[in-house]
Amino acid sequence: DEDGYWTVVAAKTPPLFAAALEMGALLGGGSPAAVAALGRLGEVMGVFVQVSDDVADALGTPASADWSRGRVNLAILYALTAEHPEREAFLALAARAGEPAALAEAQEILARCGAVGYCAYRLEALAREADALLAAAPLVEPAPITRLVAAQREPLRGLLGAISEDPHVVLGPAA
Repeated sequence: DEDGYWTVVAAKTPPLFAAALEMGALLGGGSPAAVAALGRLGEVMGVFVQVSDDVADALGTPASADWSRGRVNLAILYALTAEHPEREAFLALAARAGEPAALAEAQEILARCGAVGYCAYRLEALAREADALLAAAPLVEPAPITRLVAAQREPLRGLLGAISEDPHVVLGPAA
């Protein structure tokens, strides 16, 4: 279920990003408040990266390993578990995601059933949280972290641009 998904995500990329930013702050002589703020920002960015990776994996071709694992990808999990009229068709197509035509139809269902929109919603919330944390962080020189945060949004910008007329709505302005 989705709670299980977030539990798994919390143990993956967020601790890596948090530790990297905390160590950088410590090595750069940052204050305890700056170290803590960057650690929290790293956690949020780690979740953002995981969800954006899920969207890219769900919509990419050929089918990624996420299709065979089923419920470890937020977009696929949504389509498998949310009530929508095409759920049974999605289940059958997902089992055949190695076939290009089945994958293409399953990916169209991801968009129609709200899975991609739900991921975009979560990404927008994470982007706003990251921006707020960065704005409040007591950093002497915020520019490098601002660039890092912006860079993490870039791989998804083109992908969301294909489904939205304005990817800035989700991702904020380009770096």
